[in-house]
Amino acid sequence: NEPAGCEVTSKTLGIIGCGRIGRIVGRIAAGGFGMHLLIYDPYLTESPCGGELVTNRDRVFREADFLTLHLPLTADTYHDVGEREFSLMKSTAIFLNCARGLLVDETALIRALQSGQIAAAGLDVTEQEPCPPDSPLFGMPNVLLTPHTAPAARETAVRVSSMAAENVIRFFRQETVSSRVV
Repeated sequence: NEPAGCEVTSKTLGIIGCGRIGRIVGRIAAGGFGMHLLIYDPYLTESPCGGELVTNRDRVFREADFLTLHLPLTADTYHDVGEREFSLMKSTAIFLNCARGLLVDETALIRALQSGQIAAAGLDVTEQEPCPPDSPLFGMPNVLLTPHTAPAARETAVRVSSMAAENVIRFFRQETVSSRVV
């Protein structure tokens, strides 16, 4: 039997979207696990977390051992990752989505996982929330599904509420709001 799992040390983490959460993930991955970072974010001009900022998004999909999405859901990012992107990935790559389910063409993801085009996926979000019980994702041994419950922690709820209140104050003062979702 083959051992379950794999090490992350010295592996390449591809980060698509490197805002607040992507930066935290990058710092932890590089600093805590010694991972090499490939970062694609068209709004950045320098790497915010010590990784290599690249302008070729396809390179991130081709070279990442682990690929994580940290994009907002907009009309431009709907199904941003699909057949084409999965076809670029290594067969040993692990795909992670903790951002928004609709960023990913789930049918394409399921095909990529079933065919062995990619090795595995860790999903905190799915196209339909909650994930339907009859979804093929539930029966796949190479998929880890978790509920999108990070905001349910007491500390997180307090922090999010404080940020929202601060943004209301900033808005009425005609100041720039932080952590804005547009």
